[in-house]
Amino acid sequence: AGADVAGRWTVLRDIRLDAPVHSLSMDAEGSEGVAATVAGTVYHLGASGVPPVQIGGGHAAPITGLACSDSGELVASCAADGTVILWAADGMQHLRRWQPSDGAVGCCCVAFAPSGRSLAAGYSDGVLRQMDLSIRSGPPTVSDAVLTHSFGLGVAGHAVTTLAYTGGAEYMFCGTEDGAVKCINVASGQVREVSAITPEGFGVCSLQCAPDQSDTWLATTSDGNLAVFRFDMTSGRSELVVRHAFPHSGTLLAAFSPSQPSCVVCCGEAVGRGLVFFNLDERRVERSLATMDQVAMSLSISPSGYLITLGTAERLVKVVDFEEGTFQDFTGHSDAVASLAFSPSGALLVSSANTDIISWDVCV
Repeated sequence: AGADVAGRWTVLRDIRLDAPVHSLSMDAEGSEGVAATVAGTVYHLGASGVPPVQIGGGHAAPITGLACSDSGELVASCAADGTVILWAADGMQHLRRWQPSDGAVGCCCVAFAPSGRSLAAGYSDGVLRQMDLSIRSGPPTVSDAVLTHSFGLGVAGHAVTTLAYTGGAEYMFCGTEDGAVKCINVASGQVREVSAITPEGFGVCSLQCAPDQSDTWLATTSDGNLAVFRFDMTSGRSELVVRHAFPHSGTLLAAFSPSQPSCVVCCGEAVGRGLVFFNLDERRVERSLATMDQVAMSLSISPSGYLITLGTAERLVKVVDFEEGTFQDFTGHSDAVASLAFSPSGALLVSSANTDIISWDVCV
C-alpha cells in the first residue's frame, strides 16, 4: 500500500498466498520481501508483476506420519490439519502439497505404493485418499495437487490410523481407531473387512507386510495385542495364525525383522521400557532389552535389519544394535518423537516431532 499527499492509503499490489500471513519483512523500497504464512510456507515476494516464489515450507500442525518411497528419492509427511507434503529426500526440498477440500479433517498416516506412482493417505473422517504423483497442477512451488481417488471404508467417524501395501501393491490394509482392519483391492476399489479381527474400540497402532513374505502381515492394537496373518492373494482373505496379548494394556508398536523373518520387534506402552523380540515359530518373547529408561512412541527398523530406531517422549531418537542390544541416543528435536521412517537403502532416516522433520544420514 502507499499514501498520497493527502495521507490517504491505496492498494498498490494484491498478492495471494496459500494462507493468511503471520510475518512479513520488506526491503527499504518495499519492492522485495519475505512472507511466512500460517500454513508453514515461506515466500519470496519480488517486483510488481512477478509471482511469489515459495522458498521454504513445512507443516503448521503436528506431524502424524512419515513415509519413504521405494526408490528412496521421496519422503511424504502428513499432519493433523489434513496437509500432506511431498519432499525430495536429498536435502528435504519441499516439492508438493495436498490439502483436502474439507479443512476440518486431519491426516493420520501416509504410505507410498511400491510402484512409486501414487501416495495413499488415511484421514480422520474414515476416508482413504490416493494421490497420483504423475499429475501436476501448475508450478510445483505454489500448486496444491489434486486428490485423484478416494475410498470410503464404511467406518464413518473412525479415523484411518495406519496403512500398509502388499508387496505387489495389489492390495492395501487400513487400520482404524475403533480396531477394524480393511483390505482394499487397489485396482477395483473393493473393500473387504478382515473378519479375523473383531473391533473392540481399541485403535490399530501398526500394520506391516513382511518384507520377504508377501503372504504374511501383522497388526497391533492399543490394548496391547499382536496378531499375525496369512494372506491369500487370490481371494483377498486373511487367516489368523498368531495372536499374543502383552502384559499391559496400551499402545503396542511392532515390525518384522528384515534379517530374521520369524522375529517381530515390539515396543510401546504395552511392553514398557525398552523393547522385546517375539518369536513367531515359538509364539513367545525370546529376549528383551529392558535397560532403557524410556518407553517408545515410534519404531522403525533399517532394511538391513541391523539397526532399530525408537522415538521417545523425551525428544530422543534411540538407535539400537539388533544383535548386541547396545544403543545410542541422538538429540535434535524439541518435542516428543512421534514418527520415524527409514529409506529402502537404510542410508537415510527421517524423524518428526510436532511440526519439525529431521533427516539423518546413517553412517553404519
